[in-house]
Amino acid sequence: MKLTKVTSMLSLTAGLVLFTACKKDETTPNVTTPVTYTPEQNKANLQTTGQAAMKAMDEAKTLPSLDNTANFVNILNAKSPFDNKKPQGIMPIKVIFALEEYHKNGDQTKLFNTLRELKTLDSNSIESKFNEIAGVYDWNGSDSTWKKSVSTDLVFNFPGTKSSTTNDCQYAVTYKGYTGASIIPGNGNTPEKVVAKLTVKGDVLIQFNFDGTYDAVTGVPTSLEVNLNFKPYNMNTKLTASSTDVAYSYAFTHNSDNILAVGASLKGEFTKAHLESLQDSSAIKGVEDLKKIATKVNFYFQVMNVKLDANADVATLSDEVKNLGGENKMNMTQAAAELNKNITIKIFYTDKNVNIAHAEFYQYLNTNNKNQDDLNVRLVFDDASKTDVETYFKTGFEGLKKDFESFQDAMKAKFN
Repeated sequence: MKLTKVTSMLSLTAGLVLFTACKKDETTPNVTTPVTYTPEQNKANLQTTGQAAMKAMDEAKTLPSLDNTANFVNILNAKSPFDNKKPQGIMPIKVIFALEEYHKNGDQTKLFNTLRELKTLDSNSIESKFNEIAGVYDWNGSDSTWKKSVSTDLVFNFPGTKSSTTNDCQYAVTYKGYTGASIIPGNGNTPEKVVAKLTVKGDVLIQFNFDGTYDAVTGVPTSLEVNLNFKPYNMNTKLTASSTDVAYSYAFTHNSDNILAVGASLKGEFTKAHLESLQDSSAIKGVEDLKKIATKVNFYFQVMNVKLDANADVATLSDEVKNLGGENKMNMTQAAAELNKNITIKIFYTDKNVNIAHAEFYQYLNTNNKNQDDLNVRLVFDDASKTDVETYFKTGFEGLKKDFESFQDAMKAKFN
């Protein structure tokens, strides 16, 4: 009988390869821990950490610079300076609209998704599209129109707030096209560097940067990075790729302090020929073939000072499963042993040199499924106590849940 539970557990590794990728954080948990917290103490610390992250994100949306972006968006919506052209097609403009949305309701989803696109314009005729709208646009409040003058950059001068009587705010975008080998026809149609600055009374309050590097022969991107700074907060997303490594990361920080970070990295063969071979439906028949996708995988997720770090030795796992006759020949005890041997998942405090727990796969008798052997994962704490993940997080986080619900209710009441 096919071990579908084993397959689903191990498919997590494949999922990381197919949908995420990132550079591993340099911080790693210490094997020896000078301090040990009980599971309940850790639960209280985790709730406090979650509440602190929510507070930081809530405070970010109240920055005065976001008031300036909101007024800019209102003016753009009231009167487009581009006739029938859509300025939202340019990433620095999309960021402004996403910041306005974040300012309005505190939801950073749209902003995260905008930065995650890792491109500044649509994939066709990028440079020509930018050149079509380049110029200096001055807002005329008396008749609510834009006055355009010639420029190779894209510059907007407008009132920073509704009460402003002068154009005391500027949003300026510069574009530099990559002129080497490109997968998109035409020099300059792939961005090499894009910089956008929101300046209020001479002070740069928001700055957007895009930087791209490309393979000199094929033009395939080897590094794409977007950084958005709105003092004192910063968002950064980066993708790097080579024939042997792929990495993706996202970080939201306050000054140099982490609020949220997530990413993954993987090693393997990522040549065009190999990736095309994986599209054959017979290429991946089971767990023993996962190493064709990647040989090693790392995934991390960090909120404030609490980090989950997972590593999988996919190549060894695939080989050992094959040596045992394949996943169809394995029982759940063997499956749990292989997972524990080749996948490590740890949760720890990055600033206290203290581990919280590690994950452990285990076999159990599933009374809800005809008393069949099944596979699950639990947390093992540094005091050696164990609990299922679902059970651990079911209670003890009422404060965080209450704060989140209150935040949602406040946003609904304000903007509905």
